[in-house]
Amino acid sequence: MRRGNGDGSIIKLSGKRRRPYAVRVTVGWTDDGKQKYKYIGYYTGKREANAALRAYLVNPYDVTITDTKLKDIFNAWLKNTNLKPVTISGYKSAFNQSYNIHNLKIRDVNMSDLDNAMYNLKPSMQASFKNAMLHVYKYAIKNNMIEKNIAEYLEPQQPERKKRVPFTVEQIEQIKRFNHKYTDIVVILLYSGLRINELLGMKKENVNLQQRFMVGGLKTRAGINRVIPIHDYIYPIIERYYNNSNKYLIEHNGRPVVYRTFMTVFWARLKEYLNTDQTPHCTRHTFVTYGDKCELDKIMLKKIVGHETRDITDDVYNHKGITDLLTEINKLEYK
Repeated sequence: MRRGNGDGSIIKLSGKRRRPYAVRVTVGWTDDGKQKYKYIGYYTGKREANAALRAYLVNPYDVTITDTKLKDIFNAWLKNTNLKPVTISGYKSAFNQSYNIHNLKIRDVNMSDLDNAMYNLKPSMQASFKNAMLHVYKYAIKNNMIEKNIAEYLEPQQPERKKRVPFTVEQIEQIKRFNHKYTDIVVILLYSGLRINELLGMKKENVNLQQRFMVGGLKTRAGINRVIPIHDYIYPIIERYYNNSNKYLIEHNGRPVVYRTFMTVFWARLKEYLNTDQTPHCTRHTFVTYGDKCELDKIMLKKIVGHETRDITDDVYNHKGITDLLTEINKLEYK
């Protein structure tokens, strides 16, 4: 049965298409009395198209607004969010890898589109993708582009947690002998307990050579802007990098070292050299394990690596506090 004028229509497009059924509505008239159409979506079956048209007729919306592509909404949301840079970085990485949905109009995106995009990602990135989509859909709802947040129904896979294995003394000696420009980075990690991204993002302004400490950290409340004493073993390395005309402590060709570059250019070779599948995060476990073996004060060890403690003392270290931390960290020996 034909619909009345102004009730919209469903047409089947020619050729082989994944979504051959198009729904269009009248948005105006030409000077010679012909209808102007706007397409509100494309669908795999006629039943789905009918449902979309009925929903539109019950609750009409601004078709022009809903023409907005998913990638444009994502970028608009990014400009208006106040999330931490490290969180945004994870969301951007997950979304950028989901390029198959970037050019879909927000109202055309269905659950299978989001599911397929998410399951094409590594399990470790799927939660970031879901969280990014939750924010994007909330932004779209707020701006009257859609009515429902379908991202709520995404079910990310749980990543398999790898067991963190500390490096052995023999491996540490092998690392020190490994001839590569990035070997110093691993040595600093082993003697500081820093995470790899914390070190790569360390600016020189956060390094105090005179009092021998660095300020940095990510992730937890206890880990952000914590004081990391500089172990005697790595002090000459830190000093050498500090005396370069860099903004960041460690740079290559005038730019900070990117994590992905570090992993592909260096860590893959180091793993082969050591015949291991350990990750850079294992240096942190090594630091804590040997710190405990060397009987470092447990409270100070937790403060250095940024773990929560029940210590009620002031978190802001005075000069004496730095001295105490240096005394403790220099107890660390790999032997």
